[in-house]
Amino acid sequence: MTGPNSMAHVDATVSSAGMARDVSGSDHLSLNSVVEVELTTNKTVFGTVRWIGKLEGIEGPRIGLELEEPTGFNDGTFSGQRLFQCAPYRGIFVKLDSCRPDSRFQFPGDR
Repeated sequence: MTGPNSMAHVDATVSSAGMARDVSGSDHLSLNSVVEVELTTNKTVFGTVRWIGKLEGIEGPRIGLELEEPTGFNDGTFSGQRLFQCAPYRGIFVKLDSCRPDSRFQFPGDR
């Protein structure tokens, strides 16, 4: 999901409860941000940020996305715990730094 042409890095401050209090960096992402992610299958998916935090047993901050298309893997649950609500196959958890603002809504000077 990352590489020489990958998305800009974004840092998060994660609270002890596992929820991000602030997301900052060259791109600002927060709950309800519309983002895109390039999957390892070289397919770009689009979605809305529904959850930001740490997943038990996985290193680093993650983002829970509600995808526009049913190409996800869950309904907002991770290891049996509901972290956000969405339709089946519309949820996905990805590394925080693999998300970037949705380019469909960017002005030419913003990229």
